[in-house]
Amino acid sequence: MKEIRDEWRKKKEVIVNGVEKRLQFKQWLEHTGKDVEYASYDASRAEIRSQLNKKEDFFTIDTQLAPEAREAIRKARFADKPLSSADLSRLLCSDDTVDFTLTQAPADQDEDEDNDLSDEDDLKMPSSPPCLLDRESSLPTIPSTPCPPQHHARYDDAFTNRMIEEAEALEANQALYDEQ
Repeated sequence: MKEIRDEWRKKKEVIVNGVEKRLQFKQWLEHTGKDVEYASYDASRAEIRSQLNKKEDFFTIDTQLAPEAREAIRKARFADKPLSSADLSRLLCSDDTVDFTLTQAPADQDEDEDNDLSDEDDLKMPSSPPCLLDRESSLPTIPSTPCPPQHHARYDDAFTNRMIEEAEALEANQALYDEQ
């Protein structure tokens, strides 16, 4: 709306029937055909204002989890795949089911039966890049195994070790101080 008013201020003087006239805002809107656009801006502003002023009834339900649900959540936090290992059926209102598909669906469970997939081999993508033949490349034909699992020190282990080192250093300093 501000843009339309700014445009009107710049172009107030318009030629009507060969005569240059200075039009008021409403007249200029009608002459340029922007009255419809301006009216829609006004209407939308009024509609937004009415929706913002509308009071709605809000409510909050405070619930407590069952001990079984707390245990399921605790176990899931330490699992390799928390979403697949969590038993969400023990949560309150568990009739609102959410299914997480973490693996690829089998080929026989296609939902789109309209598509003719007569040659499914063309559609399947290999899990790793194809290896070239031995004569074309020095790469091995058998894919290599993934990296072995590596030990990752947890934060609390590192913190505990650091505290032990600090305590030993303080004891050594205290022993030197006592000797003097």
